[in-house]
Amino acid sequence: MQIIGPDGAILATAVPYNGLPTAPPTDLNSIRLVLAGQNVPPTNLTNNNEHRLVILQPFTINETTTGVLQLTTSLAAADDLLARLRLVLIVGVLGAVALGALLGVPVTRAALKPLARMTTTSEEIAAGDLSQRTNLRSGRDEIGRLATAFDSMVDQLEGTLRAQRQFVADASHELRTPLTALGGLIEMLLLGVDRGDTTTTQRALRSAHREIERLSRLVGDLLTLSRLDAHPTLNQRPLDLSTVVNEVGEQTRYLAGERTVRWRTDGPLPIEGDADKLKQVLLNLTGNAVAFTTTSGQIALHAARSGDTAQLEVTDDGAGIAPEDLPRLFERFYRGDKSRARRADGGGNGLGLAIARAIIEAHGGSINVRSTVGKGTTFTVALPIAPVPMALPELSSPGVLTAGRPTTHEQHAAVALKEPPSQR
Repeated sequence: MQIIGPDGAILATAVPYNGLPTAPPTDLNSIRLVLAGQNVPPTNLTNNNEHRLVILQPFTINETTTGVLQLTTSLAAADDLLARLRLVLIVGVLGAVALGALLGVPVTRAALKPLARMTTTSEEIAAGDLSQRTNLRSGRDEIGRLATAFDSMVDQLEGTLRAQRQFVADASHELRTPLTALGGLIEMLLLGVDRGDTTTTQRALRSAHREIERLSRLVGDLLTLSRLDAHPTLNQRPLDLSTVVNEVGEQTRYLAGERTVRWRTDGPLPIEGDADKLKQVLLNLTGNAVAFTTTSGQIALHAARSGDTAQLEVTDDGAGIAPEDLPRLFERFYRGDKSRARRADGGGNGLGLAIARAIIEAHGGSINVRSTVGKGTTFTVALPIAPVPMALPELSSPGVLTAGRPTTHEQHAAVALKEPPSQR
């Protein structure tokens, strides 16, 4: 510390501590600025490889500025501390980089292991092995959810392909039966087995015609299913389900023989639907009821509103369905009653209920079944009520009829409507 006069002369000097630097050379320009009342910031100086901090302040005696007080101190301690900190930071950063490099590879591999597993599984599935799964533990992270969704997608894909293969196999089997019968009949005629007997020839031709009709029905059902699978476009219009029920009830009584057919509708049931498709569903259900009910049995149709849905029940008091057959009843080509294959018409082809479910689901509805062996079966169809009120035709009164032998005109109608039931 020293006091410097206006002319740069050193007026007084304090004795420095041991090891502290001596005062640097006087800067006359800075002294003049301080004496003029201006603030001179601290100055960092380097003298003889030593870093110093110099501060200049006015020196006043009796309110009179007589000189400048110069304070000087060495920054060596601070420089040493900064140098050590710099060294520590450099060593720490290099150490962190080295440690990250050593631990990053295994950590990254562990983090990417699920993705590598999914990649390997995808390649194996693409190669044709649909049984492969990632089998990763599901978690809350994105990779865990992705693996779970991936396995679920492959499960559905495998199930779809399995169902397609089974469908092709079943369709081939069903098509082979009438084709084999046709081939046999034609071969017999070519070999002259009829020996010119027109009766035998006519009988063979009638059998061939029945097989052709059976084949035509099967192909038609397959085409219907394929269209329904491909997101069908239904001809949906406002209609009253009660009208459809009344029409089906009237037509069912022509096919029912001596069976009693009852139908009832509780008020108008406005829906948006394809009348022809819905009629096809109901005729299939009533046809099944006729096929599995004795000649003295009863068949009932009841349509009513339940909340926001129109519910229709088709009930019979026939043989019923075994409990083990109920879960598979709507599968394609599934027939619960194997004994029907021994009937003259061969029974249905097992597609009727599959088509019925596809049509109802395309309408946004549902179809279910409940049955008790020896007591009967009830099919329940639920369809959404139309949200907008509409004008509906006047309903006919509920029907309770016991179908007897129809007139000549009714016989023609029955022949046109009669199709082998496609259920069980």
